Amino acid sequence: MEIKNQYAFERMQASKLPMIVNVCKKDVDFSVYGFNVLLNDANELQVGVFGGTAAVINALRANLYLGSTFHVYNAERQNVNEEVNPADARLEKGIEMFSFTREAKHHFNFIKTSINEEPALIVYDDEIAANGYLALHEQPAHQIAKLLRQAPYGLPILKEWEQPIFEAMQHAEQLSCFDNISLDKYDFIQAGIITAKPDDVFKLVDQLIKAGTLPLDTRRGDGSAIN
Repeated sequence: MEIKNQYAFERMQASKLPMIVNVCKKDVDFSVYGFNVLLNDANELQVGVFGGTAAVINALRANLYLGSTFHVYNAERQNVNEEVNPADARLEKGIEMFSFTREAKHHFNFIKTSINEEPALIVYDDEIAANGYLALHEQPAHQIAKLLRQAPYGLPILKEWEQPIFEAMQHAEQLSCFDNISLDKYDFIQAGIITAKPDDVFKLVDQLIKAGTLPLDTRRGDGSAIN
């Protein structure tokens, strides 16, 4: 997964304005604010944080279901003068920075939230739900551990192993992580996906056990059962 493109986010952070994400096709033309956009290698949306009125949020959901091309622009304030509070000024589309697609065959999960007391929507696809994490209230390491305890991994991971395994998978590039989603309701949102094959994860955990990185209580066994 990748951030598309880093320039857009640097510009957004510098201006303290969101991006503007526009859908324009036959009989449809609307825009929402884009606070973060995470794409896969095929330039398809995997995680996004969007804001706007309830009506445009509903329109966004419909077009994610149906499949669309989304054009992303930097935002520019309009009608700003000494008598107008810049925070109240209308935002309009600036320069188009990139676009992304979403095919109707893919499925999304939605979390309703708010940003600055306005409606917002966190969007993530089934691949993230099945093979990764979107951490709102739980730590990413715990969510990854829960996945590794299930098929096709089936690893008997102790609670105290969760963080060391998570960090080792990051270091070994077995996890693709995206960590800079920041909202007012949730202090920090993190997302990522397991990119390694089960055998590679098994080998990594085995190495960590042999290196003593994962502590073993010998009263509960010596770890040989998972080799």
